[in-house]
Amino acid sequence: MTLVLDLRAPVIVFAAKFNPAIFDIGWIARHIYGKDEGTNIAVSEIIGQMDQTFIHLKFIDGVAVSVSAERTEIFAINDRAETFDKVEHFILKMIEILPHTPVSAIGCNFRFSDDDPSSDVVALFDPRENLDDFGVLNARQSGAQIQISSREILNFTRAISRESASYSFNYHIAENDALRYPSFMRGFIQRSLKYSIDLLSSCFGYLKHDVICFSNEDEREEAEDDSKGTD
Repeated sequence: MTLVLDLRAPVIVFAAKFNPAIFDIGWIARHIYGKDEGTNIAVSEIIGQMDQTFIHLKFIDGVAVSVSAERTEIFAINDRAETFDKVEHFILKMIEILPHTPVSAIGCNFRFSDDDPSSDVVALFDPRENLDDFGVLNARQSGAQIQISSREILNFTRAISRESASYSFNYHIAENDALRYPSFMRGFIQRSLKYSIDLLSSCFGYLKHDVICFSNEDEREEAEDDSKGTD
């Protein structure tokens, strides 16, 4: 069995009403990264499809953002600790620059899968109700909500089909005061990832995992646009 963490989905989803129109490359470079107008910046552009969703992302310093009227999605280009730190910095900088934006909650998300689960793992999904007496079970899914702390909830979902097992983690913090985010945001992603790995090890016996991401230590080539001006 090989457990895989797929980091191509947004690692952070922020329930906030930012204005999507302002979040172009120039604005991000100037206000998030403090670049002077006209400065060239390295941009990695990734276009593709994940599941049934078309994605077009522009990464600056390993971070990409997708802003809609009700939510902001933040993507990490790889699983390095410093990249996760940059994602958190990006969010805190957004709040600092636009402190009056209505916010309501933030979530950190991870999705793992195992394309060849062991018999021991499969047995953990067996229902107690003897549902297989009524037909062939093509898939099984269950979820749990775990109170991690006074403010943080883990929404955990596990599912298994004939082909694979999957595990989804959503670490949810409801908070409508933007000024409180710095008190818990730093280290949020790495804490959540460690919690996920510990849970999968303790409950399902996974001792290691591989990672699928947009790039890694050996793949630093810039995609279609190597640099863009900030004006």
